[in-house]
Amino acid sequence: MSIYFKKGKGWRVDFMLDGERYTEAWFPSKTKAKQAMTRLRKELSDSQSPSTQTDMGFKALVNLKLDHVASHNSTRHYTDFLYMAKRWCEQWGTLDCSEITREMIEQFVATRKKVSRQTANKEIRYLRSVFNFGKKHDLGTNPTDGIDFFPVDKRVRYTPTPSDVQLVILHAKADDFAVTLCKIRRQTGHGSQFGGADRGEIFWMRK
Repeated sequence: MSIYFKKGKGWRVDFMLDGERYTEAWFPSKTKAKQAMTRLRKELSDSQSPSTQTDMGFKALVNLKLDHVASHNSTRHYTDFLYMAKRWCEQWGTLDCSEITREMIEQFVATRKKVSRQTANKEIRYLRSVFNFGKKHDLGTNPTDGIDFFPVDKRVRYTPTPSDVQLVILHAKADDFAVTLCKIRRQTGHGSQFGGADRGEIFWMRK
């Protein structure tokens, strides 16, 4: 029985849902009772639906990101990430993600800038990736949004000319000549013109 009438009192709602009994009374008409039952069923259904996650512990998010990095990136990248993650958790490991503000991150990055601007920029880049990863877990905000990278002077890398390479080779000792040539090729990408030569031919070119 879902809706019934009792003389002298009115209409009553009485129904079972998931093994639980729910009742409401008294209503002046059957229509009012039906409306009340519809409303009550909806309220119960909404309360039992899983809520959308909007927050989680920062340390928990960092651990999820570390697991992802370990499975999708190189060992070197994971090691770098882990090193920085330990520092972050010392700062904010007891906080929820929603408690971490842009101002807090800006202050942290300012201290890392004392090491170097490159270091500070790396912190921003990796932290931003953590909170962007959090969006996959329904965390809606990223406190690093709007934080700009620090300007860094680009290093002008010297590229030796073939004549410079020849000069280094000519001054190399006989015992370590081949090693020197290999180092030049590995570090500069030059010396390819010697790539097909064997050890005897290399020594001949020194003469």
